[in-house]
Amino acid sequence: MRKDHDHVLNNIAKLTVQEGKEGEFKDAATEFVAAVKVGEAGRTLVYTLGQNQKAPTEFFFIECYTDLAALDEHRKTPHMAAFGARIGGLLGARTEIIHLDVVARVD
Repeated sequence: MRKDHDHVLNNIAKLTVQEGKEGEFKDAATEFVAAVKVGEAGRTLVYTLGQNQKAPTEFFFIECYTDLAALDEHRKTPHMAAFGARIGGLLGARTEIIHLDVVARVD
């Protein structure tokens, strides 16, 4: 049986920053998340940033989009470009993107 959330796109993006750059990254990411909230309302359903408690240089964006068009729009926004430029020198590794299929969910 197909559920309403079957078409929703879910991603986890792992960003690893250089040691000592965590605070600067948090500042940039907090502003970025606020821009996503304002600029992508209704299309970006979840956009949450978390920090690994055991490896504090690792940060994870948990993302949920209404559809592929919303994800494509997100990638092309001015705030995404500005965020990428701002954090480029802070990263210690290549960003990893994991695409997820919903198996079960609490609504």
